[in-house]
Amino acid sequence: MILQTDLDPKCCALLRERFPRDVILEKDIREIKPEEVSKYQEVHWFAGIGGFSLGLCWAGWDLPIWTGGFPCQDISCAGTGKGLSGK
Repeated sequence: MILQTDLDPKCCALLRERFPRDVILEKDIREIKPEEVSKYQEVHWFAGIGGFSLGLCWAGWDLPIWTGGFPCQDISCAGTGKGLSGK
């Protein structure tokens, strides 16, 4: 089972559309409990538009993996434009 997490409702809607078999958790990462994620073999924190998951799928990856980055709403060209000074 694959879990993807993001706080942004638009990103989560896109993830649900692109990855209908994955579990999409729309929640602040600071509120996620270990027991909510421990059963997954593949977890993508701050999944955004699903780049990590799609790349792994294309590569034929079948081993357990967790990916993550930092929230990009402020630095993404599609985001707020506040850059690294954003929250």
